[in-house]
Amino acid sequence: MAYESFLNFTGGLANIATVVAIVVGGIWVWRRFRVSGEPYARAGLEHLVLGCDVSSDKLLLRLWLTIKNVGAVRLNVADLFVRIQQIAPCEGDAVREFETADKFMLEGRWPKIGEKTITNAKCAIEAGETEVFEFDFLIPKMVESFAVYSHVSNSANPGRGWNCSTWHKCKELLQ
Repeated sequence: MAYESFLNFTGGLANIATVVAIVVGGIWVWRRFRVSGEPYARAGLEHLVLGCDVSSDKLLLRLWLTIKNVGAVRLNVADLFVRIQQIAPCEGDAVREFETADKFMLEGRWPKIGEKTITNAKCAIEAGETEVFEFDFLIPKMVESFAVYSHVSNSANPGRGWNCSTWHKCKELLQ
């Protein structure tokens, strides 16, 4: 009889320990994936640009946009675009805008000389993986320097995404 009551007692303790373990595991999972923000994708973007003389008045730019998934979950790329903007020689409107702008103007409105868009890319990048997109642009040879701006839309959070902005000198790309 004492042996049976001991088994009942230890069986009850085992059930309580199981419930406690499940609750503790559930709290751990909730904290890991909800509180720390782990379920959201994170990306790092990089530009690589090379240039080539193709005519007396045009340069060919090859742009590689590298998207690296630096998070712990799959990154689903929906849309992306790349824009090339002329920095120098600086056009008159851009200079006047800087001179007359208020203190809250963060970036110049440089003239756009090229833009490419990919919609519905349907590209899934696993954690730690990288995807590269290639773009070609023909730009006027008189451009001395330009900015490249790219934006990758986050399909899991519409209206949000990742940006990259770099500046380049044409003379350095052709050497």
